[in-house]
Amino acid sequence: ASVAGGPYPIVASNATGTGFLASNYAISYVDGRLTVTPAELNAVLASIVGNPTKTYDGNTTATLTGANFSLTGFVGSDGATVTRSTGTYDSADAGARTVTTTLANGDFSPTGATDLRNYTLPTSA
Repeated sequence: ASVAGGPYPIVASNATGTGFLASNYAISYVDGRLTVTPAELNAVLASIVGNPTKTYDGNTTATLTGANFSLTGFVGSDGATVTRSTGTYDSADAGARTVTTTLANGDFSPTGATDLRNYTLPTSA
């Protein structure tokens, strides 16, 4: 449609405080139509690192700390820590074991100005 005094340019801005971060959107102009859609969320992957160990006690409960998690998939300086403190060994037997845990959105704490809503967070490690 025509706008009086137009045409006017539409400029995407990455300036803070504008309420609009261009990298959060896919912007296209085809056949006279401007389309702005949310960008696809980046997927974050989690793995357990640091070889969590414990004294044999006959159960499968693993104690974890934030240092036991490696997160990949964040953009730029974005990041998070994992606050989940328990996991499960694959067996109560002594010896080399695999540790897994389930994760929920509440198990992540953003670092810096990270907005975790911009990411698909993992549900397991």
